[in-house]
Amino acid sequence: MSTQKEPIQFPNSKQTQFAKGVTLIDIVKEITRLAKKAATESVN
Repeated sequence: MSTQKEPIQFPNSKQTQFAKGVTLIDIVKEITRLAKKAATESVN
């Protein structure tokens, strides 16, 4: 096991984006987008 605190970097992955720091606004936008998508699919 590595004792480094930094997460392992996977280019273009969700983990890398999260490790770089995701703002609360980005999280809210993503949740809103998924909620709208789910609502649209449930109507159809």
